Amino acid sequence: MKKGIVYITLFFSLFIYYFSLNHRGFYSKNNLIGHWEGKVAGKEFSLIFKEDSTCLITLFDEVSDSIRQISGDYELNYAKKPISLNIKNIPELPHPLYSILHFIKNDSIKMSEFSPRWRVRPISFDYKSDILLRRINKIQN
Repeated sequence: MKKGIVYITLFFSLFIYYFSLNHRGFYSKNNLIGHWEGKVAGKEFSLIFKEDSTCLITLFDEVSDSIRQISGDYELNYAKKPISLNIKNIPELPHPLYSILHFIKNDSIKMSEFSPRWRVRPISFDYKSDILLRRINKIQN
């Protein structure tokens, strides 16, 4: 009887360990690298994440036919749920940008709107202001 309990306990322990590893580390920086596009506030939104931890944000306003680009260094924290995204060292802005993101599928992500301060970064998603992005292509080295 004791052997049966030990085997059942061992089985469930391994199952829980495998399940937590499989879902916790499923996405990594490599899943984010690439070109992503979507729309935000009636503007075309493009975000390119590069392997060297730099990124390029492009906003295209169809009404005014203007393009604004922002570049910087990004950091991701996969230990937090949802994943936190920090963009720092932005020459075009006097402050960093903070957001959260969630992988919907391998080729689509959901992001919150950007915040200029860490303390007011969104902690959950809001369907009214979420940014839905789909992968255009992966960047190959």
